Amino acid sequence: MCDALRVALRMKSVESIEALFETHVKDDGMRKQMAYILGRHRAFGFQLDEDKCDDALELNELIGNFAVLSENYRRLATALDVMEPKTPDQVYKSRLGDTGSTARSAGGAQVESATQNAASTFVNGFVNVGFGVDKLITVVDEKGRNHWLYKNKERGMHSAAASLGMVHHWDIDDGFGALDKFLYVDDANIKAGGVLGIGVCNAGIYNTEVDAAIGMLPDFLEPDKAFSKAGNELLNCSAILGLGLAYSGSAREDVLELLQDFVAVDEDEGDAASKTAEANQRATVAALSIGMVYAGTAEYDAAEPLIELLLEALRLNCPSPKCSSSASGSACCTSALRRPPMSPAIFSIRSHTPSSGPLPK
Repeated sequence: MCDALRVALRMKSVESIEALFETHVKDDGMRKQMAYILGRHRAFGFQLDEDKCDDALELNELIGNFAVLSENYRRLATALDVMEPKTPDQVYKSRLGDTGSTARSAGGAQVESATQNAASTFVNGFVNVGFGVDKLITVVDEKGRNHWLYKNKERGMHSAAASLGMVHHWDIDDGFGALDKFLYVDDANIKAGGVLGIGVCNAGIYNTEVDAAIGMLPDFLEPDKAFSKAGNELLNCSAILGLGLAYSGSAREDVLELLQDFVAVDEDEGDAASKTAEANQRATVAALSIGMVYAGTAEYDAAEPLIELLLEALRLNCPSPKCSSSASGSACCTSALRRPPMSPAIFSIRSHTPSSGPLPK
């Protein structure tokens, strides 16, 4: 029956999946295994009807990975005896040389480096991912302040704040509580890091009762008068990327509606070069996020605006990040280019292949 479920998933047949749960499979263990498979495929759009299935509430939590993925992950880590937090210096094996976040001056004194600290932030996030505790970003003093944040500069602070979401990955109860304090600070880098951390923490999780990520992140898509243009751009891009990470592979239409305006090509403007650098940056991140949300779905409505953005960027010789992100987002949607009917945008991108000559100038 698990193989039948995988076939139904490849066919995208909701009716077949419902029939398996409601009619064909009665064994509790098999039903739970099928729910885990749906959760692994991030089929969050499928939820069992409580009127038709007595165990719908339990199975829906398994499908959404809510309250089980983090628990099972930590149980496995405990069984493997790897739950003890590790520091970046343990990974670097700093005792063997000056390879950690601190180097030594000619006099032998330790010298802090913001660049090395930023690298340590990433190492710390990856080595303690999902454990809910580490020795850098979760450590606070008696006043609840974390000192590691302020050992970084600007974007390093942004990464450090976002890494808290990685340490609490899949644990949206404790994770959102830990990240909440970053959303009310005056520093744009820390606040944007907290916004991005919400997306990182929520990635691969769907709460059947409260969908917190989409309830919180859209607030940061609008400009905030308290911050400069650069600060607002960072907040907006963090929220956009956070939505892409939080709902990666879920094919959520409500997320597409939030993001597609950032990549829409305004035909009335004519010249995309007149758009601000901030708008182009948002479009770049939004293109990649849409691709992540619709990864592997071949969804035509998601792929078409990305292709139009790519064509516009190529025609106007826009900077390469816009092109590469649009191309990456389109590639994530995989076979969308082969789905009929063929739009003018898709026809254009096919007609301007290398064999047909360069794009018109």
